[in-house]
Amino acid sequence: CLKGINFLHNNNIIHRDIKCQNILLSSDFNVKIIDFGISKYTEYKASTITGTPTHMSPETRRGETCFSSDIWSMGCTAIEMGRGD
Repeated sequence: CLKGINFLHNNNIIHRDIKCQNILLSSDFNVKIIDFGISKYTEYKASTITGTPTHMSPETRRGETCFSSDIWSMGCTAIEMGRGD
């Protein structure tokens, strides 16, 4: 999943809603990130605060658009997966 997030960020895209429900695992164990409905191309300023509240970074809560918000959300998702939620 981190490779996918890295690919997005290298292409100036912030997903803005990384969570278990938006990560798929194929039968050959390839990870796929889905649901780009609220993703943001970083050359444009986001005008809304959006995402899953339990996975929302402090920067996002302040209305900032930044790559670190996806990393924060991935950390929340990893904890969620580890706990089996």
